Amino acid sequence: MNRPSNRVIVIGAGPVGLCLSLALAQQGIPVCLIEALGDHNFLEQVPRAGTNHPATLELFERIGLYDKLEPRGIIAPLFHYWDRHESKLVAEFDHAHLKDDTRFPYVLQCERIKIVEEALKLVKAHPGIELRLSTEFTAFSQTADGVTVQVTNPAGESEAIAGSYLVSAEGARSIVRKDLDIEFEGFTYPDRTLNIEVAYDFRQHVYRAQLHLGPRRVVEPVPLEGTARSLAGSFPDRARRRRDRADAA
Repeated sequence: MNRPSNRVIVIGAGPVGLCLSLALAQQGIPVCLIEALGDHNFLEQVPRAGTNHPATLELFERIGLYDKLEPRGIIAPLFHYWDRHESKLVAEFDHAHLKDDTRFPYVLQCERIKIVEEALKLVKAHPGIELRLSTEFTAFSQTADGVTVQVTNPAGESEAIAGSYLVSAEGARSIVRKDLDIEFEGFTYPDRTLNIEVAYDFRQHVYRAQLHLGPRRVVEPVPLEGTARSLAGSFPDRARRRRDRADAA
């Protein structure tokens, strides 16, 4: 069995797992951080937007991450909520009102991939963190004295890792939550945006659109009638019907 047993085992090296590991290690608490992705594909994650609010920026500063992120982001004192369908501004929040409450009276627009990239560098450099990349977490057990997690290491071998506590930072597909029978399946907001690639088929003399309904769902090309100018107006109904058929399938 992999020791020492007094450490905290963190599952998932996303922003939460990385930042938690840094915060614990900087307080002298040993950490074992387990992540299924490896060095070869860690940064090939799905890009996601990153609006980081003042409380998050304060955490980044405490763990030494903020100075790495500010040059890679955009400082935005004003935060807008838009009705995209009507192209109308719903609300505007001016973070200048927080200037007496925080050192960060603004949001920092910095994508998630940049956060994990910089945080991973700090984790690798910290002697109190054992980073286990390319390691798949499969199960765990617990007693009054601690926890034991089962993983598959990069060599494909089963391995047991002991610790005092286990923290799940696995996201929506948490094995820990399922094993503990915690009834929370998560949720996903309905699709509001379609990414569309449009090209003209010179053989058939029609426009064809490739619909991207999320990072892993691509609908087959759809022939569209009309000119490029009328395409934007005619496409939403076709896209919706196409998406409904894909969901039903």
